[in-house]
Amino acid sequence: MRGGHHRDRDRPPPRRAGDRGGYLAALLERAEANARAAGVAGLDTETGPFEMMTPRGFLADEGLPRCLAIMGQVAGRPAYARKMAWLMPCMAKAVPYLGYVLVAGTKPA
Repeated sequence: MRGGHHRDRDRPPPRRAGDRGGYLAALLERAEANARAAGVAGLDTETGPFEMMTPRGFLADEGLPRCLAIMGQVAGRPAYARKMAWLMPCMAKAVPYLGYVLVAGTKPA
C-alpha cells in the first residue's frame, strides 16, 4: 500500500508522456486556444517526452564539461550529494510520465 491508500492498486496507471489522449490532448488544445486568443497565427505544435531528466538526456543537453562541473559541485557539498541521492530515484520513476508541449507561431505587428 502506497501512502496508506488501498485504492491505489485499483487505479489504472497514469498515461505516458507522448500519449496524445486524455490530459495531454486537453493541455494541447488549451495551449492552442490561448495562443489564438492572444492573436498568434500559423500555429505549429509539437509534443514529446521530457528526456533531459535522464542521465543521457542531461549529458546531451548540458555537454560533458558542464556535467563534470555540476557533478564536482554536487560531490563537494554533502548536503547536495544527499539531495541528489534522494532525487535521482524519484526522477527515474517520474520520467516516463513527463513530457513537453511546444506551441509556436507568429503574431502580426
